[in-house]
Amino acid sequence: MDHRVAELADIPDGGMHAFDVMGLCLLLSRNGNEVTAVGGHCTHQGAPLADGVRVGGCVICPWHHAMFDLASGEHLEPPGEGRLTAFSTKVENGAVIVSFDDQTAKESRDEIDDVASHKSDKIFAVVGAGAAGRAGAEELRRQGYDGRILLISMEKDAPYDRTALSKSFLASETSMEELEIISKEKLAEKGIELILDRTVAKIDAANKKIIFADGSAFAYEACLAAPGCAARVPDIAGTDLLGVYTLRSKSDGLRLKLAASEAKAIVIVGSGFIGMETAAVFADAKKLVTVVTPDPKPFARVFGDQIAEALIAAHRAAGTDIKLEASVTALEGKDGRVSGVRLASGELIPADLVLLGTGAKPRVEMIEGASLSQDGGITVDETLKAADGLWVAGDVASFPSHFVAGAHIRIEHWRLAEQLGRHAARAMLGDMAPFTGIPFFWTHQHWMLSLVGLTKTFDTVHIEGDPASGNFMAYYLQGDKIVAGLGAGESDKTAALHALFLGGDMPSAHALSDAGWEPARLPLSKVAKAA
Repeated sequence: MDHRVAELADIPDGGMHAFDVMGLCLLLSRNGNEVTAVGGHCTHQGAPLADGVRVGGCVICPWHHAMFDLASGEHLEPPGEGRLTAFSTKVENGAVIVSFDDQTAKESRDEIDDVASHKSDKIFAVVGAGAAGRAGAEELRRQGYDGRILLISMEKDAPYDRTALSKSFLASETSMEELEIISKEKLAEKGIELILDRTVAKIDAANKKIIFADGSAFAYEACLAAPGCAARVPDIAGTDLLGVYTLRSKSDGLRLKLAASEAKAIVIVGSGFIGMETAAVFADAKKLVTVVTPDPKPFARVFGDQIAEALIAAHRAAGTDIKLEASVTALEGKDGRVSGVRLASGELIPADLVLLGTGAKPRVEMIEGASLSQDGGITVDETLKAADGLWVAGDVASFPSHFVAGAHIRIEHWRLAEQLGRHAARAMLGDMAPFTGIPFFWTHQHWMLSLVGLTKTFDTVHIEGDPASGNFMAYYLQGDKIVAGLGAGESDKTAALHALFLGGDMPSAHALSDAGWEPARLPLSKVAKAA
């Protein structure tokens, strides 16, 4: 059925505009007299894509920077599952006509009907069903691989959204069922065999074998290793007491959530993202929360001093007690259950729940026949290859960075893990393109903060807005080059900066200053396809 949606003049040439028609949100994009139409909401968490940034024929989601093709609806970059529906359009006498069935039209759809099931018995093994592994397995099928795909998980659950564990799930805004990204049954429809609750003892790269802890094994043609990280437990007394938790898995999250519902005094050891995100959730729930950290200023190395100070102040204003430059010597208990946290100063902090947010350890011990990197991961080349027939992605991959010339980096970001997984899958099928994905990360700690780029080597920070208000945009400079941006509130311009990074160049601070620190005003030197 044809629907007269808009006048051509309603859509800026080279731009996009959203229109609601018969209960559907349609995102229309215009190039001269040609108009395309796709579903108007992101497949990740439903963000309005009209508020995003157009990059050539693509759109970057304003919330978590997923990317979609504006003509085909193809899902180019994570997060999110499925593609946008592409609708037939035409322009007649200055009017834009979009065709769809009023009863069956949807803004997005999954990609099960777009992938071929396996035809041969050749095996591609994927070890780890987290962000990188699941994305890699699906990309193999999406790219037309017709052999068997074995997706091996050491957990009992089908792939789920790990990012929600320390945020919306802990705050009871996301249910256990909503955590699941894709079921075992839907993976099977794509010809992906999900093997749950199996411990891999060794990936033998030299002999191209997967060996399980029970001694069974199988040979593979190619393997994508994406085992992720395990929680790092400090070497102090009392970590085995009841009431002491870590947070890495879905089962960890459920146990922590149930325990926290009864707890009154919570102590978090460590001030990384997991620790501070959970601190924010517990403080909002009116728990008595204490964070103990050896850092003099949490996040200063990542965000810079001024923003780190503002973030500490926001946590304290919400009621969290943060003990800086403090170390824990022991967890003390009574009748086998934790009752307090002893500091090196001698102070005892009462606690009926302790969360160890003391970092993560890459699971590299199972990978045999690849080189260990200085940052604790597995060294890979620019295609993410680690050895003959073996590619590595996700938290354990130490890959060449185009942001830091000549250096290998390892980044524990959910979205980047998906990017790495998809890229590795294409490399397994013969694509020799180097990985040039743009790092993007988000965290929620009373404020939503979005970071695009890499802040490992910045010299100075330029801030637009007021960090104390949670409404600002910070630009990280190395010399005259912008290497990263951090946004919060209405001042967040990270999607526009992301668009510039996709062009392959880092914009100069001088040019951005002349543009009033508005990245959307700078021209795109070129538009590269999403990596």
